[in-house]
Amino acid sequence: MANRQTTKPADRQTARPADRQTGGSVGSVGSVGSVGSVGSAKPADAALHRFFHEAMATRFEIVIAGGRPGYARQAAQAVFEEVDRLEGNLSRFLETSDVSRINALAGGEPVRVGMPAFECLRLARQMHAETGGVFDAAIGPLVRCWRTDAGKPRTPAAEEIAKARALIGMNRVELDEKNFTVRLPVAGMCIDLGGIGKGYALDKGAEILREWDIEAALLSTGGSSILALGAPPGKEGWPVSVGAGADQPDQPDRSDRSDRSDRPDQPDRSDQSDQSDRSDKSDGSDRSEAPEASRFREIILLKNRGLGASGTGVKGKHILDPRTGYPAQGPVRAWACAPSAAVADALSTAFMVMKPEETEAWCRKHRDAGALLLCETPAGRKLRRHGSFPAAAKPDRAPSS
Repeated sequence: MANRQTTKPADRQTARPADRQTGGSVGSVGSVGSVGSVGSAKPADAALHRFFHEAMATRFEIVIAGGRPGYARQAAQAVFEEVDRLEGNLSRFLETSDVSRINALAGGEPVRVGMPAFECLRLARQMHAETGGVFDAAIGPLVRCWRTDAGKPRTPAAEEIAKARALIGMNRVELDEKNFTVRLPVAGMCIDLGGIGKGYALDKGAEILREWDIEAALLSTGGSSILALGAPPGKEGWPVSVGAGADQPDQPDRSDRSDRSDRPDQPDRSDQSDQSDRSDKSDGSDRSEAPEASRFREIILLKNRGLGASGTGVKGKHILDPRTGYPAQGPVRAWACAPSAAVADALSTAFMVMKPEETEAWCRKHRDAGALLLCETPAGRKLRRHGSFPAAAKPDRAPSS
């Protein structure tokens, strides 16, 4: 297996300072912006450096607290190089990737893969087991069943759904831990790591930042996942905003972004959707909010935790339940908090599939995870909080942007 190489400057004191203008794939600014469904509020009194990079059909952003700008820039560049390498291994849209090679040989011989693909697949299979099959990175045949060849929505016949369901299930994927090989036992099966791969990339990016002795950073991808490493100096955590509109997809919070031009993110082409788009109580009990929750924004403090977001913000689009083959009957939107970004990514999809009561029960059994759900009720849309999902921060703890 090829190991990841991380190059650090020999003399950190002489690392060349970066200029403060954004340009190319890496840029730096002095404050935190927000990212799609999960965004970041602006912490005060911190020297922050932001860098961004286009990869995996979205925008990756890194905010580093403190330190020299040049050193921060070099560390961010090391992370982005790793993200590009991971995309080359994990993307099903690249013919030479490990995932594409696995899919091409479905029903045939095992495929020897690199460590990133193997680790990510192992985690995807683990999350499939822990969620009772609700999160399924091998759901592709079922997703295709609900689309026309042109990608338009359709309602398949029951027989078609039954045939597609016979081709799904991460529990059927054969992983050889000794030889690092992967095999799909039935022709027609396919893997898509889009619902967990971006979070996995953030986790690996955090590992690199730690190797560079960076203790406080915020890593995120456009609209779906975020990972908080440590906290800004003097703060309890990174202030992160979660929010949604009543009848439209979450939009990026453009506060404090006058220092650079925004480029529209490319669409997220993954997950279990039938189209491409994309007081806290530790005992797992929930808290319902007022009907005005259909439009809300709140700030939570995140430290050494991952946050994932999923939703069906576009009318007519659904997330499929692999247990039935039909659109899920879960919430309108779901946010998941977990020790890692990859797990949070997977859980945000799973919580969209589970009924709110199932999510509550799941969080009671897994105390290190939490959920925030935007649910339809006869009285309107309301919020439900489960497990260890952080409480909304008080205004004096998280200044608004």
